[in-house]
Amino acid sequence: MKAFKITFLSLASLLWIQCAEEQKLHDCIDESKINETAACYEIYAPVCGCDGKTYSNDCYAQNAGVTSYTVGACSEKN
Repeated sequence: MKAFKITFLSLASLLWIQCAEEQKLHDCIDESKINETAACYEIYAPVCGCDGKTYSNDCYAQNAGVTSYTVGACSEKN
């Protein structure tokens, strides 16, 4: 029974973490701002989106619906 409790708690913890990550991604992308046909300038000035993806520049990030980003490429850990 003790092993079942530990397994159940481990599973519950993993599900909670997964839900938190999904909520973070949901808050990061505004689907109403996604514009796949928009033209962006072709200057490489990478930004790291809140979704952990590196975009070529802020225009690409904004048209992907990213709500926030930082200047520079994402680290390899993302």
